Amino acid sequence: MGKGTKRKGRIDSWSSKQDELLAEKVIKHVAEGSTQTKAFEEVGNILNRTTAACGYRWNNNLRKIYKEEFIKAKQAKVAATRSTKKPVEYYNLQGLIEFLQDVQENMYRLRTENDNLQSEIKDLNDEIQTYKEIFQKVQQFSAKVDKVS
Repeated sequence: MGKGTKRKGRIDSWSSKQDELLAEKVIKHVAEGSTQTKAFEEVGNILNRTTAACGYRWNNNLRKIYKEEFIKAKQAKVAATRSTKKPVEYYNLQGLIEFLQDVQENMYRLRTENDNLQSEIKDLNDEIQTYKEIFQKVQQFSAKVDKVS
């Protein structure tokens, strides 16, 4: 960039309204027993963004901000699931098939949630490593300043 030129915001940057929409849809989907991915797809279609971009924005920026609302949505989903589940009828083939389909859906949901959490852990570990490196540089600088003094 040359002198006197000002850098404007990114063309694809997120507005606060877009962030609010994404958070609202993720929380709604989770509370209703749907997945975050479905919310990312819905918001992506509305905002003309990729599902991955929406997922990245949620996991790296908004999830921390909307942590309490997200936890409440997950709790609401669990409570709704418990209250609407009918006892499994293992003695007939259809009941067994439905049970196994539920297990399969839950496994997919848990794997997705696990992947998201693993990604969040990796990001946090990267952030910790960055802070450690900064701290080490500050200590080295401080030691040099002490020698000069």
